[in-house]
Amino acid sequence: MTESERLERIEVEKDAEMGNAKAQAYLGILYLVDEDFVTAAKWFEKAAEQGEVEAKTKLGQLYLAGQGVPKNEAKAADLFGKAAEQGEARAQFYLGSISEEKGDNAKAAEWYEKAAEQGDRDAQFELGMLYINGTGIPKDHDNAIKWIKKAAEQGQDDAKKFMNLAEEDTREQKRKQAEYEETSSIMLIAALQEHSKGNNVKSTELFKQVEEYGAARELYELGCIYLEGKVFPRNPDKAKALINKAASKGHFEAKNWVKKEAADNEAAEKKAREEKEAAEKKAREEKEAEEKFNEVLNSKDADAQYTLGYAFRDGKGVPKNISRGVTLIFKAAENGHKEAIDYVNSIKREERLSKIGVLLQLGVVAGIFIYILKLGNLYEQLSTIMQVILPVGLSSIAIGLITFLFRRDRGSIFGRSLIVLLVIAMSITITIIEKQGFGGFLIFLIIFSLTAIPGFLMTRSER
Repeated sequence: MTESERLERIEVEKDAEMGNAKAQAYLGILYLVDEDFVTAAKWFEKAAEQGEVEAKTKLGQLYLAGQGVPKNEAKAADLFGKAAEQGEARAQFYLGSISEEKGDNAKAAEWYEKAAEQGDRDAQFELGMLYINGTGIPKDHDNAIKWIKKAAEQGQDDAKKFMNLAEEDTREQKRKQAEYEETSSIMLIAALQEHSKGNNVKSTELFKQVEEYGAARELYELGCIYLEGKVFPRNPDKAKALINKAASKGHFEAKNWVKKEAADNEAAEKKAREEKEAAEKKAREEKEAEEKFNEVLNSKDADAQYTLGYAFRDGKGVPKNISRGVTLIFKAAENGHKEAIDYVNSIKREERLSKIGVLLQLGVVAGIFIYILKLGNLYEQLSTIMQVILPVGLSSIAIGLITFLFRRDRGSIFGRSLIVLLVIAMSITITIIEKQGFGGFLIFLIIFSLTAIPGFLMTRSER
């Protein structure tokens, strides 16, 4: 001991004797270096009683080892616990160590992690080993390497040895993996070559070896071959099995394929489930509607028959069914419902008007064509026919548009409109060819009116 060190120690002892907690803890450390464990324990205890956190940890270590004080693990754990509550990393490490010795690895992991985050290198190494072994916490190779590497960077001997061995293992594994992948690639190429030569026995054996022992890339490529069906007959099940195997070995594209396949299957299942639910709902609603229809139809409640009839006709609250709607309204009319009777009478009246309209329209057109046939010249006959078709066609399209706008059931309008448009196109074309314009405007208006008025009468019955 140098003179300056001796003088410094005298000053520390004076401060310690005067009750300075930090001086007492420091003096304890000096006696610990001298391996005077009894005196060290005395000063650590004095400092610990005053709340000095490092003294609590050092005294706990002495109790744990039985140095300078009787060995007492419970006393040590108590001191470590008090220091750990004050954030002492080393105390937290010792609590983790005690917990691990007792077999409580989950608790040990908690204490090690707290100490490791504060930079305790021993805690970092022990936490890494727990992650490697999967004891107390799930196995996590990445986290294990992270903590052990941190410990090694701080000079922790066991961690440095581990990292050196890990690097050697990694190099060896990479070498073996490269050889394995090269062999796998050669095997797949050879299998495809033998298959192209028609040597099925040899190629089958090679393909089997690729399927069983192939690397991720070759498994994925072979799976794609079976999926495409260009080399072999398409086999989706075998392709899926091979691609799944490639994905389990970490192949990026295979993993993406598996994710997409799972998503597509889930979407298909969801769609099928929704369609089934919709069909069941529709069937349920149809059954309920049929039961309600039969119940109301067989009752004497005219109001209910009329109301439900309109609901069925318009599809309000029940599936739309015009036939059921009209049946119920007619039934309500039979039972004396005034509005239903008016509705039935209006339908009958419009049917009569429709028949009259058809007869008038047919009569007008027949009369015009009889007149045309009396013309001697075939060219004049055709020319007059075209001039008649134009106003007839225009009146028909007008009727069609009104029907489309006001009818409740528009199912036949599109077909009718196409025919009318064709007639108009023919009329205009031939009229232009004739170079006669549209003919007499007065005749056009007369024919248009004679065909449109009965047509409008027909339209009323469809509204």
